[in-house]
Amino acid sequence: MIYLILICEPQFKGFEHSQFNAALITAVNNAFPNEKILFLSEKDHMSNIRKILDKNSIKIDFQYEEINVIPQNLIDPIRFPRELILFNHIFNIASKFNSNKVIISNIRRPSIVSIKLLIRKFKDINCYIVLHGILESIHNSPLKLTEIPFWFHFWLSIRNIDRLRYIVLGDSIKEELLKKIPSLESYILSIDHPYFFSEENFNTTPNQKVVRFGFFGFGSIRKGIDLFFKLSNNIKNMETRFKPEFILIGSVQNQKLGPFTYKKVDILNDSSAIIPSHKKPLSMEDFEMYAKTIDYALILHSPQENSLTPMASFFDALSYLKPIIALKNPFLKYYFNQMGGIGYLCKDYYEIENLILQILNDDLTETYDHQRNVMLNQRKKLSLEIIGKKLARMWD
Repeated sequence: MIYLILICEPQFKGFEHSQFNAALITAVNNAFPNEKILFLSEKDHMSNIRKILDKNSIKIDFQYEEINVIPQNLIDPIRFPRELILFNHIFNIASKFNSNKVIISNIRRPSIVSIKLLIRKFKDINCYIVLHGILESIHNSPLKLTEIPFWFHFWLSIRNIDRLRYIVLGDSIKEELLKKIPSLESYILSIDHPYFFSEENFNTTPNQKVVRFGFFGFGSIRKGIDLFFKLSNNIKNMETRFKPEFILIGSVQNQKLGPFTYKKVDILNDSSAIIPSHKKPLSMEDFEMYAKTIDYALILHSPQENSLTPMASFFDALSYLKPIIALKNPFLKYYFNQMGGIGYLCKDYYEIENLILQILNDDLTETYDHQRNVMLNQRKKLSLEIIGKKLARMWD
């Protein structure tokens, strides 16, 4: 059997990253409907992908082969030989099935070392690596001797060949990355983040007594969870026309986070925010349930630390038609310029706090409905059909 396209998830098990991979498979199938696809992953991950495709009524005739995914908690020197064996196995499968395109949907630092050491051996393979949050590490120099051999900035910069390309998830990310490593210009491809947008018609306007502000996803300092708790604690005691509620639609790694920029916070005892799941990710069903209840999405990523990372919370907000209140950064600025009035970009925490107070004291129903209609119309530009057409043009 010949599978011209091989897609591989070498890092994650179970549900994690399955939404992205299901959307990526769909976009690739849209790009090349007449080519056969072989997908490699851990068994439970594949099961979740099939559930997601079924939920979105996507019928794709692709094949699956199981691989053993390396545990997440291994340090780079121990992880590297296992990654080398894993990617050698992946490339051997590609050669066995005559796959001329291999898409690696996520990597870690030892992965890029392994791929670059192996790719010259497999001369018929064109490899495409999707770069996610690992891109943020190019800002950092190694702090330990054991990290030096796997310095991502170094390995991304060297041993690049025409058969090895990198896919980044947004034109603004490509622009920011090329500022850091200009020599990559011939090797970078850019697409929008593949995503299944909800097809439900959310035609409700905010409750006239309560306005709910949501924070999507895992709560970390890098994503601004400290600012989220600060907003919740500061605003809860202010006199406003409408009552505020702040909901974390995700989880936090530790009960105690700190020190924050303003004080230490004990989430269970000190925070006024609603946290449905403190320690573990919400199920897909619970995530959707809470997402539908909020009125605005807060995106509080540090502008300095997130110029190279696509923000899944932005796409969650588009999916559930929740106008965005965010700190300005290159990624969001690009999409706000492309789409128009989908929310508010603010320069700092204080501007966000003042904006929320205005929302809590004024009747902004007309503005709110307009923002949601803009989101509904403009997100069509990010459909998997359009992403598929872009992939087809890039690989033509």
